[in-house]
Amino acid sequence: MNIFYLLPLLLSFAALPGDINANYYIKIFAFGLFFIFMCFSLFIKEKVNLNSCLSISLADVTILLLGGAYLYYCMGAFNILDHSLPILYILFYFFLRLIHERNWNDILMTLSPIIISIHLILCFLQYISVFPNFNTFFRVGSSFGNPDMLSAYLVMLLPFCYLGNKWKRIRIMIVLITVALFFMLQSRTAIVAVVVITFVYLICQKMIAKKGITIILILILLAMILLICWYPKSVLGRFYIWIVALSMILNKPFGWGLYSFEKYYPEFQSRYTIENPEVVSLLNYDVVHSSYNEFLNIGVTLGIIGLLFYSAFVIYVLILAYRMKSPLLFPLLAYQIISLFYFPFKIVPLTVLYILCCASVVSTGNLSFLRLSFSSKLKSFSLCGIGVIVFSGFILSIYSYVYWQRATEQSFSVETYVNASQSFRKCYPLLKNNGRFLISYAELQYKLGDRQKAFTLMHQAESFFSDILFLHNLAMIYEEEGNVIEAKKKLSIASNMSPNNIQILIAQMQFLRRIGEYDEACQVNNLLLRRKK
Repeated sequence: MNIFYLLPLLLSFAALPGDINANYYIKIFAFGLFFIFMCFSLFIKEKVNLNSCLSISLADVTILLLGGAYLYYCMGAFNILDHSLPILYILFYFFLRLIHERNWNDILMTLSPIIISIHLILCFLQYISVFPNFNTFFRVGSSFGNPDMLSAYLVMLLPFCYLGNKWKRIRIMIVLITVALFFMLQSRTAIVAVVVITFVYLICQKMIAKKGITIILILILLAMILLICWYPKSVLGRFYIWIVALSMILNKPFGWGLYSFEKYYPEFQSRYTIENPEVVSLLNYDVVHSSYNEFLNIGVTLGIIGLLFYSAFVIYVLILAYRMKSPLLFPLLAYQIISLFYFPFKIVPLTVLYILCCASVVSTGNLSFLRLSFSSKLKSFSLCGIGVIVFSGFILSIYSYVYWQRATEQSFSVETYVNASQSFRKCYPLLKNNGRFLISYAELQYKLGDRQKAFTLMHQAESFFSDILFLHNLAMIYEEEGNVIEAKKKLSIASNMSPNNIQILIAQMQFLRRIGEYDEACQVNNLLLRRKK
């Protein structure tokens, strides 16, 4: 098998333990590296079809417009680690469209049982404590660390595994074991996806009558109720997050920008808690940095226009796959179900698979409103341009991450504080709009005794990040600077982000006592007593 076709599937095995979300970033770097290799391999492999004519479809236009909307918000932002991934996804889509490759379906059907089996073996080894997981919060997660991310990836591979013709019994056994794993990991989204795509498959194959469809729909509804009852607190929390995210879209229809969830969502949630106590009393919630719904993520970040572009792309591809009776319809459906309850764009191997499926459907569909003729030189130049952009972003991302990681490790020992400061300074120009980076840099400056520099960095981070602990520390800084009004405001926002957080209520009460506002301190104390009950 040509390594050109193996690279997107090998991506799921890229894993690395460490601080600052190492296992997430290593998958981004692996994607960039594989992408560069795929661009380069086109010049030395004759099997890849470089067509002289490119058909432009509605899907291509919507993705181009979506990319334009994203780049608009990227202007002037310096956070290459977090902002480069969507651009990488869009370039990968157009790269696949440019090479017009149609063989991915057969390749995925051939390799999916092997890929799934390796992940199942890794899960078993982690379960019996032979192989460590890459996330200390979970016992099992394969190379993903997080069991929900693993389940999302596997559920998209399951249709390829089942629909393949070779080793049918083995494939069915792998599917059954994987579904059993979903129940063991309590991955409700993956279970829902399995049920829905199975139902759609039976309808497409005309294996159930109309009366049977009604009965199955009732059974699915009952199963959904059981899944909700399985862990109702989590479901109520999701409902609350979706309500707040929808309110953000209505409040700012043109989008909140790239820091919509890192910065603005927690603070908007705090205000929403104060303004809508009747909703808050019914639902469970906590501080999050995602809406757990990819459509809402796009709507909040890029606004209604960005949401319309992406929705048009999704609908177009699904309808095209259905009309073509393509087996890719089922993994595409699985991805959209995951998108309704999770954030698959953050799961790099999963989204790479999704882009492969979308590009394959669009390329095979032959529905276009414009055809462009390309000379071989122009097409090679276009591929070279994509490769140069990806390579440049890859080098800068690796550079910034390596120095941030090094600075974090050097910050643990007094002997290496000075070296850590130098490492922070080297990657600062590329990450100066990354709130988490600025906070870690500020912590080091505080340890070095440079309180002024630490406070300056924390104030910079205030524009790009927000959560309870950060706002508490920021309030202490404002108090020390003599800005009591701003300190009080930050503590109020933090306490309303999650009223069940006892520690922040205690900190707020102590602060109010220090500034002599005893009546308000008494109110917070009464609230604290009610929460403890």
